[in-house]
Amino acid sequence: MTRILIVDDILENRYLLEVLLKGYGHEVSSEANGAEALKSARQFPPDLVIADILMPVMDGYAFCRSWKTDPELRHIPFIFYTATYTEPEDEEFALSLGAERFVIKPQEPEALGTIVREVLEQHQAGTLKGAAQSLKQESEYLEGHNRALFRKLEKKMTDLEQMNHEMSLEKAERRRLEEALIRCGEKIRNLLDASPLAIIWMDMQGTVLFANRTFVDLFGYRTEDMPRITALFNRACPDAGQRAAMVALWDETVEEADADNWATAPVEVLIACKDGTLRQVSVVNAVITDIRLAIFSDLTVNKQLESQLMHAQKMEVVGRMAGGVAHDLNNILTAIAGYGHLLMAKLPSEEPSRKYVEQILRASDRASNLTGSICAFSRKRKMITAKPVRLNEIVRDASSLLRRLIPEGVELKTVLLADDVTINADPGQIEQVLMNLVTNAGDAVSGKGAITIGTVLVTGDGNCTNAGGLEANVTYALLTVDDTGQGMDETTRERIFEPFFTTKDMGKGTGLGLSVVHEIVKLHHGIIKVWSEPHKGTRFSIYLPVV
Repeated sequence: MTRILIVDDILENRYLLEVLLKGYGHEVSSEANGAEALKSARQFPPDLVIADILMPVMDGYAFCRSWKTDPELRHIPFIFYTATYTEPEDEEFALSLGAERFVIKPQEPEALGTIVREVLEQHQAGTLKGAAQSLKQESEYLEGHNRALFRKLEKKMTDLEQMNHEMSLEKAERRRLEEALIRCGEKIRNLLDASPLAIIWMDMQGTVLFANRTFVDLFGYRTEDMPRITALFNRACPDAGQRAAMVALWDETVEEADADNWATAPVEVLIACKDGTLRQVSVVNAVITDIRLAIFSDLTVNKQLESQLMHAQKMEVVGRMAGGVAHDLNNILTAIAGYGHLLMAKLPSEEPSRKYVEQILRASDRASNLTGSICAFSRKRKMITAKPVRLNEIVRDASSLLRRLIPEGVELKTVLLADDVTINADPGQIEQVLMNLVTNAGDAVSGKGAITIGTVLVTGDGNCTNAGGLEANVTYALLTVDDTGQGMDETTRERIFEPFFTTKDMGKGTGLGLSVVHEIVKLHHGIIKVWSEPHKGTRFSIYLPVV
């Protein structure tokens, strides 16, 4: 097996030649410069040497001259394999030093293998002859060597300068592109910040890159609060079902990640803001080229408006129904009152049954007032006949009837002002308020308990935290109805004034009682508040301006 020595200062070149020559069945060794190659060859002489020219320590020309002047090595064939010195003068100078071949890089593997095989076969057959029959003298060699090196180094410097110029241009272009990208990113951020929609900008893996100003203002979360979109799901979606919907929305976006300009269908979810408040939002995930966006549209105000619209429509329906019912009921009450008055006229003054007829007439009068109250609440227009009345007097007059409305075992108490207070009100409707509140209180008290009706004077200070916004320096009569019943939780308490909302069993309540109370208080320019906790009872507080 022939042994070939490769001399090249570039590791990759040595590796490629080794692989190629080993593939042709040769044993291969390599060195990085001429000095190391001479040292190695004198210990283990090769059958052929292939060398580059431009190398540190000892270049290829000096290496070839030393090789061909060494008595033990000069008979071994020498091939220059270079891409640096390619002028005719370079080849002529190389062959004049005794080299057998001057091969220019790159060569096809088959062509280089053929050259190596021919040189080895000719050497073994004794027919190989170098281009120069005698070596140059030392002075002639040095002159040619220096001239070749100077020429090639000059060319090398020119090449390096050109390369450096090209690299400078490339660097400037890269810097220009980077600055353009930065400006483009800033423009995108400014556009996102200007959007009225809350937007999160992510990469294709879900890492949050930017949250716009609307998102931060709306939800309170900043980019650092949610390194990944999944962190927002876990933190801001308290409902497990809606959190699953958000994850499904994200998975759908991931599946369509290769599609350009694509968006999911909107999904409505409840988002917990950083301060704990809840907002109803619509979420859309979008892919725009290599940018992924999560777009949030706040529906909270729209939902409130929708609820108000539904309430208005409901009130319109109830108003129409109440108008018809009130008309028919008033016809019946007219007949009852008419016959009651006829009966009263025919009974002697000492007749004991007159008191029953009086109760019938009083009840029909209250029923007439009730129809007016229903119209007042449903049509939301002023339908009261207000006049200065004594609040304590109304409470005392209604007490006898109120005691009949509550179950046995429930005590009805009154704690009234020592000096009666005058308000501008319709006494029938204030009685209706008391009837509805006491009836509800009686239903809330199971077994033994107490209901307390109280009156007290309060002066407003204009602070909204004081009784919900009493006008400053205005005196109010505070009418309270307390019970020791089962109380209400916060969710129920927030809805008690809604029409048709009731916690009673089917057939035991219409859900209109407290709505009527609320509308009557508003018609009297008053304020109604409620306090209640489960198993701690309930208090309704009604503030009516004092005359």
